[in-house]
Amino acid sequence: MSRVGYCLLGIMAVAVLTASYVVPCRAAIGGGPELGMTDSIGQVTDVVVGHNNRGPYYLSWTDFDKDGISVVINGRSLRRGSDYNIDISKGIITFNSVLANDALARVSYRVVPGKSKRATGPSSIPVTLNLRSSDSGNLRVLGLYAPDNP
Repeated sequence: MSRVGYCLLGIMAVAVLTASYVVPCRAAIGGGPELGMTDSIGQVTDVVVGHNNRGPYYLSWTDFDKDGISVVINGRSLRRGSDYNIDISKGIITFNSVLANDALARVSYRVVPGKSKRATGPSSIPVTLNLRSSDSGNLRVLGLYAPDNP
């Protein structure tokens, strides 16, 4: 990278840091419908962060409806059995191939009132950091907190 490139990168970093000090920041868990929370029809969406292994990865709920499960990794829909296996009674999903560190798996399913229970295993927590909000635009950082040892 040229000297000009490093200067521009430095200026951008200073601008972002300055904006974060000047503009009041607020961190929010969630940001729309929260992951792991049920919507009005009992649908849940969990995001699983890859740890360079096949799993097991823990979901937010156990004993959910076995029909209508949807698993998508980086935009690609997976098939139960050939791409992943799921233990509904324990709320655990394992993949038939390694889930890379940079991969995000979105697992959607429906809870059953009176039967489904919140899982006790570790799960990912979505975090939104709103750095700037104005009429001209917003500066927002989105991420997922996930424990080191899933």
